[in-house]
Amino acid sequence: MDNGIDITTPAFLFSTISLLMGAYTARFSAISKLIRKLHHEVKNGQQSFGVLETQIGILNRRLRYVKYLQFFAVLSLFSSTFAMLTILVDFMFLGIFNFVLSLIFFMVSLIFSILEIQSSVRAINWQIEI
Repeated sequence: MDNGIDITTPAFLFSTISLLMGAYTARFSAISKLIRKLHHEVKNGQQSFGVLETQIGILNRRLRYVKYLQFFAVLSLFSSTFAMLTILVDFMFLGIFNFVLSLIFFMVSLIFSILEIQSSVRAINWQIEI
């Protein structure tokens, strides 16, 4: 039975996830840099914690979202790689199962990405209102 899946099918997802991981890492780095800057400002008395409390809360939420989106992207990448391996050794059922699993993990990662973007927009809107 030809189901239309071969080793190249999960390979397409593999490259997409790899590119997104770079973007996810850039988000993490930007948020981390901002948190360090705010911490430094509070520590040196340039800002009071009360003024930054809402912003720090939003950044904490965004950091949690980025952690989850990276986690599920890595799971997707692992499942996609395992799918390629199992298809290569002709365990088609296991390969298809892992490919579907990698798609699910990828979608969960994208959902957390959307949540992080929405949180980022909320932070910007909050900053504009001040």
